[in-house]
Amino acid sequence: MFTSEGLERSVATMILGRYILFKESHRYMKDDAGILSILAYGSDPALNFFDRSLITGEKEPALLIDALTAILFSSEITIQKIDQLVKSKNMYIVGSFPGLVRTDLHANMSIAMKIIEYLGTAFIGHTEEEIGYNEACILVSKAARSRRVSYIDDRLIGRKSFDGVEELLQQHGQWLMQFMEDHIKKWR
Repeated sequence: MFTSEGLERSVATMILGRYILFKESHRYMKDDAGILSILAYGSDPALNFFDRSLITGEKEPALLIDALTAILFSSEITIQKIDQLVKSKNMYIVGSFPGLVRTDLHANMSIAMKIIEYLGTAFIGHTEEEIGYNEACILVSKAARSRRVSYIDDRLIGRKSFDGVEELLQQHGQWLMQFMEDHIKKWR
């Protein structure tokens, strides 16, 4: 499904929307504030898995994992670019992924995905309350504030972004930022 501007809806919401929110919100936040992105990529990826044509809508994803990976990589690029922007205010941005949690955010999934989500959350998932507590702990953690870590997982284990993040930024960072800025200009 596409927006009236021709942008695939999940890209508009999860990539462009988050970019605009992060980019603009730091102006209204006090120095030394933190931003937590809960859509971050938690593992070392195969960098050739990022497909720009999935972001532009030129190609439909063959598998759900293709779409998710494109969105997660885009989120990681956005986090890195916004972190460069907010450093001047001594602010920080840290990424997280909440793990398996049953939530109303996934209401429009297929029946198969609802079953997978139900089974996954029943056996190894977290409650929304646990996730909220974890996210609050991440936001106030000294490790995130000091930039010793840039990703904190659902078990509250922190680390720097995956090893290939610099390569990802070099290959796709400028292109993605330009793609988003071009779409923002269309709406102004």
